[in-house]
Amino acid sequence: ASQWSNPKEIRIPISYGFIAVKAWGDESAEPVLALHGWQDNAGTFDKLIPLLSSNLYIVAVDGPGHGLSSHKPKGAFYHYMEILVDIKRVIDYLKWETFSIIGHSLGGTVGLLYSSVYPEKVKNLILLDII
Repeated sequence: ASQWSNPKEIRIPISYGFIAVKAWGDESAEPVLALHGWQDNAGTFDKLIPLLSSNLYIVAVDGPGHGLSSHKPKGAFYHYMEILVDIKRVIDYLKWETFSIIGHSLGGTVGLLYSSVYPEKVKNLILLDII
């Protein structure tokens, strides 16, 4: 079995529950954060991941209220800036100094915002069908 066949599932604690992520590869490899689009989940990257370099450690995030992640409390918003705060919590949990982002649709917009706010952290930004 390749390093891509059995991703590790991790739950990252946040104030309203947890953010679920799937991680492929060796944690000491080049880190890449994968962000899915609206009403999607981390599984959207399942077919893409095996096509990428084996020198990567890829963490695909189930955004808040998507996939296996906790839903936000009643009355809370699923706004770009709110999602950005949750992604910052994921990065802090992973203790990544620098990393690359692959973002699809809404995930691309969140990746673009993150790289604008924290340009020193993002090495590469790959945008797929950004909205």
